[in-house]
Amino acid sequence: MEFSAQYMFKNTYKSLISEEVYLSAQKNYTKKNGCRDLVSKCREVAARGDPDGNGLNEEVNILCRNATSTCATEVASTFLVAKKAAFDIAVDLVPILEISPCEYYLPVHVYLNQPSSQQALGVPLNFTYISKAALDSYTPGTLGTGDLARPDDSSFKYVLSNNISVALINGDRDSRATWISAENFALTVDYPNHEAYARAGLEPITTNDSYQGGLVRQYDGFSFSRIFQAGHAVHAYQPETLDRVFSRTIFRKDVATGKKRASGGYSTDHSGNGYAKQELPDSSKTATCMVAGAFQEKNVWDPILEVLKAAQGGGNGTQGGNGTQGGNGTRPGKSSSVQVQSGRYMVVAPLVFAVFWLLA
Repeated sequence: MEFSAQYMFKNTYKSLISEEVYLSAQKNYTKKNGCRDLVSKCREVAARGDPDGNGLNEEVNILCRNATSTCATEVASTFLVAKKAAFDIAVDLVPILEISPCEYYLPVHVYLNQPSSQQALGVPLNFTYISKAALDSYTPGTLGTGDLARPDDSSFKYVLSNNISVALINGDRDSRATWISAENFALTVDYPNHEAYARAGLEPITTNDSYQGGLVRQYDGFSFSRIFQAGHAVHAYQPETLDRVFSRTIFRKDVATGKKRASGGYSTDHSGNGYAKQELPDSSKTATCMVAGAFQEKNVWDPILEVLKAAQGGGNGTQGGNGTQGGNGTRPGKSSSVQVQSGRYMVVAPLVFAVFWLLA
């Protein structure tokens, strides 16, 4: 949360908000009874009144919901001012009820819930994108427990203290989970090798013989990687680079090259520039589908939808089970255009609630 406005003002692409907006958001974070104070109070009271995080203490819930809501509206909303999508600053923000030209989730519902797909996968239930009941439990409205203001780093420190490999991976075009925030967390988390990690430098991540996919700071099994030209779903933008980071971490190798054993005091050096500038893609192309790091000229799901339309006698390609029929975990069955519209709405609705994600 502390770095949300900083990212929008000073990132590795270009400034997306004015200094006035940036300073206002920072003031809202640091002022008395502002975002920072409210989060601290929430966690203090939760530690006493709801240490197990069961959400049964309404006094705690109210305080934490208030912290979540205040931080979201007064600090983390700068991407709205910038008119950029929270998960990818290369994409212009569209009205919340406007259907995206690349309706990714809707065709996924359609495809996965076809009888042939279900039989091939061996699944007896329809796929549903999201559970509204679960979503409501974490929203900062009249429902919910304000969990987004509660988390601490105790579990993270436990994992690191037990010599378990950990890789933090952030796309550098993501304003929701900013790489600046993640890097700061990695540098400040208190665990036995904290000082050694903090002394480590940055090295380029060698993806293949012709491409360096990002920068990494690493000490033994703990690493933080900033992935170039990637939004929130890093794997969708830079799948090869992510595969390199993942496999090297699993096999306890250095993330930079995969050629060295990441143990016994291994550390990256200081050769990289953390703020090396990048160029954003042409904004005129970002209203299309993103596939393997590149925006496409047309919706890549069109062939699937055309096949479905033909199979259904010239319908709109959205019948036959869209993942919203009958709620979560329902048996495959018929769907309707009303349910498809509901499915579309559920695609955009999480973007509203995601505004309240605090710890990115």
